[in-house]
Formats: sequence, structure tokens, C-alpha cells
Amino acid sequence: MVRYRLCKLKFGLLIGALLVVPSAMAANPALYYGAPRCGANNQVVVAFKSGAGYSQLNTVTTNNVANYSVSGHTVTSAVFSTSANSTVLTLNSTLGNLTKYTVNVANIQDQNGSGISASSDTFFYSTTESGLVGELYNRKDYSGDVTIKVDPVIDETYNGGFLCIFFPGLCGTDVSARWKGFLLPAESGNFVFETETNDGSRLWVGDLSASIINYWGADGSNAVTRTSAAKSLTQGVYYPIVQDFYYDRQGFIFYDTGSIVLRWDPPSQSKRTIPSSALSTCVAVDDTPVLDHFEITVPASASACGTALVTITAIDSSGNPITDYTGTITLGMTSSAGDWSVSSGAGSLNNGTAGDGAASYTYAAADNGVVTLSLDHARVGSAQVTVNASAESISNTSTAIQFLNAGITIRNESASGWDVIAGRDHDLSVAYLLFNEAKEECEPEDFDAQIDLKFWVTPTASLSPPAVVPALSGSAGYSPLSSDGTNPTTLSVDVTGGVGALNLRTSDVGDFNLHVLDDVSDFAVSSPGAQIEGEQDKGAPITVRPFGLYVVAQGNDWHNQFESSGLSAANADGPAYVKAGDPFSVSVSGMLYDAADDSDGNGVPDGFADTDPSTLANLSDNGVTQSFGQENVVVNVTAQLITPVSGNPGILSAGPGPFSGGISTGTYRYSEVGIIELKAASDASYLNSGVALLGASGYVGRFIPHHFDVTSNTVNLTDGWLDSDGDNINDWDCDFTYFGQSFGLDTPPQLTFTARNRDNVVTQNYAGTFNKFSAVSGTFVDNGLPLASGSALSTPATPVMSVTDDVVPGQFIQTVSGYSEAPYAIRYSKPLQPGAGEIPFDADLDLVFPDDSGNNLTDLDGVCYEVDTNGDGVTDSCRPFTLSGIGGTRILYGRLNIDNNFGPEINTLILPLRSEYWQLSGGMYGFYVNGADNVAATSPGACTGTTGITVGLQYYPARKGNLEGNTAPALDGLVDGLGRVVFSAPGVGNSGQVNVNLLGPDFMQFDFNGDGVAEAAGATATFGIYGGKNSPVIYKRESYR
Repeated sequence: MVRYRLCKLKFGLLIGALLVVPSAMAANPALYYGAPRCGANNQVVVAFKSGAGYSQLNTVTTNNVANYSVSGHTVTSAVFSTSANSTVLTLNSTLGNLTKYTVNVANIQDQNGSGISASSDTFFYSTTESGLVGELYNRKDYSGDVTIKVDPVIDETYNGGFLCIFFPGLCGTDVSARWKGFLLPAESGNFVFETETNDGSRLWVGDLSASIINYWGADGSNAVTRTSAAKSLTQGVYYPIVQDFYYDRQGFIFYDTGSIVLRWDPPSQSKRTIPSSALSTCVAVDDTPVLDHFEITVPASASACGTALVTITAIDSSGNPITDYTGTITLGMTSSAGDWSVSSGAGSLNNGTAGDGAASYTYAAADNGVVTLSLDHARVGSAQVTVNASAESISNTSTAIQFLNAGITIRNESASGWDVIAGRDHDLSVAYLLFNEAKEECEPEDFDAQIDLKFWVTPTASLSPPAVVPALSGSAGYSPLSSDGTNPTTLSVDVTGGVGALNLRTSDVGDFNLHVLDDVSDFAVSSPGAQIEGEQDKGAPITVRPFGLYVVAQGNDWHNQFESSGLSAANADGPAYVKAGDPFSVSVSGMLYDAADDSDGNGVPDGFADTDPSTLANLSDNGVTQSFGQENVVVNVTAQLITPVSGNPGILSAGPGPFSGGISTGTYRYSEVGIIELKAASDASYLNSGVALLGASGYVGRFIPHHFDVTSNTVNLTDGWLDSDGDNINDWDCDFTYFGQSFGLDTPPQLTFTARNRDNVVTQNYAGTFNKFSAVSGTFVDNGLPLASGSALSTPATPVMSVTDDVVPGQFIQTVSGYSEAPYAIRYSKPLQPGAGEIPFDADLDLVFPDDSGNNLTDLDGVCYEVDTNGDGVTDSCRPFTLSGIGGTRILYGRLNIDNNFGPEINTLILPLRSEYWQLSGGMYGFYVNGADNVAATSPGACTGTTGITVGLQYYPARKGNLEGNTAPALDGLVDGLGRVVFSAPGVGNSGQVNVNLLGPDFMQFDFNGDGVAEAAGATATFGIYGGKNSPVIYKRESYR
């Protein structure tokens, strides 16, 4: 409810103390103005005239929405401030910028019953709050086209003057204007106002019924200044202001210009144009309520042997409770006796010296301006309560309370004190007491009887009547307690020595006062036929609390799901529950008492106060307290990491839901990996009972990562492998590789996995036994081999995988070995014959994890490598991981070749040999010398390639003599792709043939004869034998003398 501070909201007519004027002298209520409220777009301030001659208004009529209307809107609330003599109207929708509205008022009455005449006012709403709203017409009589605008100051010029001669289109017309809004002076004193206009002007300030400047005539071509009488204004008061103006253009006169300037002469400054800081399109309202008095509610009578409930409410000047009051009050008793305690309130009480009746109380915001205190007067006689708020200079006194010398009260007889738990029977007693003035104390009256007593409960504002009402037993069985004092529950009670035994049975939470009435016996009263009433002697309402809070992570109930199925979520071997960061439901219920769950009888479920989930009492079979949560209890649910013990505790994002039937179900998220226990707790004192409610879930989990991020190291291909001398060291250093030759990776592939939650935050606990990743091998995918090739890529069958865990929290590395170690084991198979697909190409491989079957890269829980497929920054799709773009060597189809040769037996014989590769050149496929292939890198830029070539010989039967033993080959290795085999001369008389085979690497063999088998290159060396019909001469030499 909106209220106003006196004198903070001020208006142009005097607003101060509002007098109740005799009806014969009072003027009828009258509307002052309507205006938009500053800082709001759906509220209107309606101010009424006040001061001498006006009576205070009747708030019933001023707060009635039916008495107001605003054009185009519905009034949803009307809140009147007596001190400001105005009403704030709240509308059902927002006001439109620079839109004109009409507010209508009717049926408002003052306290004499006089009514307002039906009245209205107009205003413009503007989103610009400084300045005045102007209506500018293109006719001097407020007709024609109109423009609405906000002017920060009134200093305007109209028409074109001299320009009209040359540009008639720029010439204006007649003008009339009206500015409306509020004047807000920054100081108090006498102000003189001045208008300088051409032509007429009228000005109203404060009293809109009387202008302070009024000239409505033409001034020709010159502006004229007119001045008001001095007007007294008060700093900070909003004064309505209206400025009218018109300009009558005198034909086609080039020097005729309309203008208006509005100035003032403040008390302490020189004359100046009224600044925009002093002009407003709206009225500011201070909603701060002002303490006017305290309303003190006391019983007419009470027992000196019991307590009296005293309710103290802070009231503002409009008669409304101040719901945000947090001041301090001083309490006293006119008898100077008594002690105070809090019955219902969240603030702090200081009782001071015992028994003197004095105390102090500081309101808390949660009190909403109302506190109920218990007064233990312990004196017979009449006394009044005094309340004083020195900060506001407020002092109030209650009506008298008559304290009687006899009383009846309800006392606690349980060893647990007043800690009443729903579902646990609680021993009470009813006691008849007499005040012993000599001892100044109350004593039970010594008598025995069976009395029919009347009992009922009055629930406090904290908790409405419970779904299951409490029951009380006396000398017979239990009877439900009425909550209606006019129709109480009657119980027969056996009273012995002035005390009768009772037992309270509850099946729901509650917060109530328990009353007893004896209107049938004369034991505790001085005269027959009288009655006496009492209540519990706690000094506060009886609070019935739940035994404990049953916390369940849905689908992960430790007691009902895992124990019954034999599964365990207590360690990393338990089943997976929810991915980190994903939502899961948690329910919290207030539960009834069960002695089997309270082995030590302390009223707290077993295991709820420790950190071991395995000791937890099972509350799943306890009943639910149906009304729990209706008292607006705040239950905080937190997560305690159970395992890994030294892990990151993670963050539980809470989303509690509303209570229904004693159960709250909300959506929660946990950010980490592991096993947790959910702990629930209310505030430190449930309904001011002094007891905090506890709850625990047992083990909840196992929480697993939401997904993996995966990155890899950079991996390239090596060039070919050739170990010509058997030392397991690669002798090859050329930057190409032949079909059929092994090559490898320059470094072992490493995949770095980072476990993350739904919000992409690293889950640091994914390590050790919580790391469920099992190493996977990759599959090579070839991207470079021409489609027409008859080759195929082959890789090792059994690479070696290893996992390095917890490199940094939440991160681990998988290393794949077997591709980069000697000897290399990746190769392209070599077709027997080359074709279009065997021309040179650059190898380009991908290594896909886990394989090429389309399976995703996951751990044993199905947590996968996940990517963002739609570009929204959120990973959404599981994929294999591909280490792509692995290159670094060029693949050639090669062979060694050697040519036949013949010659005389008396000379050496050379057989040329070559390293060749298959190539497309000049549109022709063929073998070409590989000039990059060398037996040894002997020249700059050369490389060591095909080495380890040997020569195999087969001697045919000699035609003459004997070749074997008389000739031997010498191998000159490859240089720039060329080499030779040189045979020594066998000598005269030794002729015949020798077959030569080049024994080298397998990848340099070739199917020369087309028999489907690759073989080493071969040739024939022929000595002294005719080489053919075209070479009839084998050897020729001239002899000279």
C-alpha cells in the first residue's frame, strides 16, 4: 500500500495540519489538480484543495477506486495520503507519451459529510520530466493544427521576419500556445514573474483561479515586458503553472516576429529565464510512510499467574500499518511490574531488569510492523502498557488490563521441553493456580476433581490451520481440537492437587496458542458461576515442527532404489546418474516422527547431523506433514561432496519449487563429477521454535561429465624407411617414399581429453576411478591416393595405446604408439604394373578415433566427444574425433632397371643401371629416371635413397675359354638416379655371357616379364660374341709401325 511522508510531497496551496472545520464553516471538498507521477508511467496524482476552510477528507471515499476515472484507462487502486491530501491512482496500463488525459473525480466527502462537486482536470503525460508540455496552434484563437512538445524553458520566437520578403513559404501564421506543468522553486521567499511577449500573455502560478499576469492584446511589432506582483513560494513545493500566449501577425510585414520569454526574479538571484530544473511535467511522490502512533492490543483481563499477549502495530498518518518499520520501541507498565518475551516476532527483545515491566524491542523487516509479546505480570491489579519511540517522539498507552489473582494454565511435562514434533505425543498438564501475594508467586490450588474443560487452538498468522488438526487427551481418549473459541472441544480431565494430565497428539506441523476454559467449576474463582481462561505458559505459541526433512534426488533414492536393488552409488563403481550440469529433480518433505529413526531420543533423525551418508535413518516410510511449507519456510539445499574425498566440491545450483501437500519439488544442477549427499536445512529457528530442521539424502550419484573436449598434437608423416646395413637405423633421407616402402609418423599421436559440464566448465573430479575412459585405437583414412590406383594403405594391426590420467584436474591424455617407432609400418601396397593411378602424389591421411564405422568417441558411461553443429556456441552432437591433415611425404612408383651390353673380351664392359619412377609427361605415361635417388648424399641438395644394392651373377657355359674367375663385376651406386655395373676384361680366348641381377629393396622390384610376379631387374653381359647382323665387327684395331 502506498503512503506519503508529511511535507515531503508538497503542493502549491498550503498543506499542513488539516483541521476539522465545523460543517457550517467548511467549504466543500474541491479538486486541486490531476498530474502524472514522476518516475512512473501508470500512476496519476490527484490533489485536493486544503488549508483554511477545508475539512479533512473521509478516507473511505478517497480510497474508493469507483470515485475516479482516467480517460482510456481503468483505475485499479487508489491510495490516499492524509498528510499530503492527495490520492495516487494506479492504472491498468501505461500512459502514452505526449498524450492528453482527463481525470474525473466524484463522490469524495469530508468528515462532515460534505461532498465534492463532480470535477475534472486535464494533463499531458511525457517521458521527459523536466520542462513544460506545450500545445502550439497555428491560429491565434487556439484552433487549427496543433503540435504537442516539451520545452525545457519558455523562450520562443515565431514566424520568419525579414525572411518572409524573399521566402514567403517560410512565413508563419498566427500563433497561440499554452504551456502546462509544475513550478519547483529551489529556495523559499518572494518571487516576481515577468513575461516578455509579442503579443498577449497570461500566467497562473499556484492558484489556477487567479492569474498573476493578464494581458490579452496586440503589441504591434515590438515585444512588451509585463511583471507580476511578488508571490511567496516555498522551496520544494510543486506549484501548478499555466502560461498562455498568442501572436497576431500583422499582415505581410517583414520585421514583425512573435516571441515569448518567461522569467522570474528569485529572492537571492538576479532576474533570469526560469530554468528547466525548476519546471516539471509531473509531480514527485515520496512513498515513505511516517509513523503516527502505535496501536496496542491487549486483553481486558488476564491472570497474574499466566501471560497476557500484547500486540503492538506501527501505524502511519493514514491509519495504515507501516509494513517496513524497523525502529526501536521502549516498553513499560504503569505498575512497574512484569517481564516480557517474544510470542510472535523476528526482531530482538531486551527485557532489561527482571520484574520491572520495562523492556525494549527492535522491529525486524520480517515483522511487517507488527509484533506480539508475552507479558508475565505476576501482580494482581490493573495496569496499562506504555510504548515509546523516542526517535519519532511517539508515545502511546494501552487500555487497562485487569490482572486476576487466580488462573488456569497449560504447562509442559515433557523432558524435551516445548520442542513439539509432529507424530510424537507430547505430555502437557493443566494447572489451577492462585497468586500468593506474600510470596509474590503462583502456586497450584490443592484440590482433586474431574472437570469438563473446554479447549481450542488459535493458529498464528505464520501458519493457517493445519490440514490435520491436533488432538488432545484428558482422562479419556483423544479428541480433535477445535479452532473456534465459540465452539470449543470439551474434555474430561482428572485434576489431582490442582493439576490434570493432558497429552497432545499431532499429525501435522502447526503454530498455535492452546486455550483452556473452565466455566463449570468454582475451584479457581472467588465467586460461584464465574469462569476462567488460560493458555500455554510457554510465553509464545506452540510450534509443531517436522521430525526431519526427507530429501530425495528423483531416480536416485538411496533407500528405496539402490538398497532394494543391491546397487550402490556410494563409490565410483556405482551406476551413472546425471551428467554434470544437467537438471535433476529434488523433493524435500517434512516428515512425521518415528521412534525407530531416533535411537538416542534427541528429536533428530539418526545420521542427519553427521557427514556419513551410510548412517542415515530411512524416512521414506514416515508420513508427510501435509501443511509443511505453507508457513513460507525457507529450506536451503546444499551439496556435500562425498567422493572423491579431496576433489573439487562443485556447485549446486538451486531451483526449489513451491510446497504442496508438504512436499517441494525443484530442479537442481550439480557442476562436478562424483558422489554427493544433499543436505537440507531451514533457518536457525523454525517458526521461532529455536530448532533448525535438518534433512539429508544419503548418497546421490554418480555424476558424470556432460561431454569431452578433445584436442591433438601435430603429427606429420616421415619419408620412407630403408635399413641397408641391419643396424635398425634408417638410412633413407630422401623427401619421397616409394609404393611398397614403409613410412611412419614423426611423433606418436596424442589426444588430450578435457571433461566438461553442461556449461562447458572443466569437471576436475574426472580422474582416478571416476575416469571411465578406455583407450581406443584409431583408423587411418586415406585422402591422397588417386581413385584409379590399384594400391591400398596398410597399417599395423595392433598399435599400443596408453592413458595418462589427471595431467591437470579434469584432463587426461591418450597416446597411440606403433606408428612412429622403427621400423615404420605404414605403407601403400605396390601394384605389379603402374597405371594412371600410380603417378606421384602427396600422401594425406586422417586418423579417426575410434574407427571408421561411424561410432562416436565415448567413455564407458557414454560420455562423448561433443561438437557444436549449429554454431550457437553449445555442444550438441557426439562425433568421432579426427586427427586430420597428416602429410609430409610424396609417394612414387619406382623400380631399378639395368641394360644389356656386349664387347670384346679384352676390354671392360659397362652395364648402365637406373632408378626409375612412373610419371605422366607430355601426355605420355612412362618410366623416367628419378634423379633424386642416390646411393649416398655426396653433393649439396642430394639425399640418400636406394642403397644396399648388390649384384647377382649367373655364368653361362663359355664359348671359348672360361669367364667365371676371369671377370668380375664392380657396382657403381646411384648418383642422380644413374649407376652402372662394370665387368673387368676376361682376356683373350674367354668369350661367353653372364646374367646380372640387381639385388636391392623389394619396393624397387618390378614385373618385367609380365608373369604376375615382381622380380629384381636383370641384364646380360656378353664378351667376344657377335652382337647381331648390324654389328659384324666385334673388335677392330689398326697396327702402325
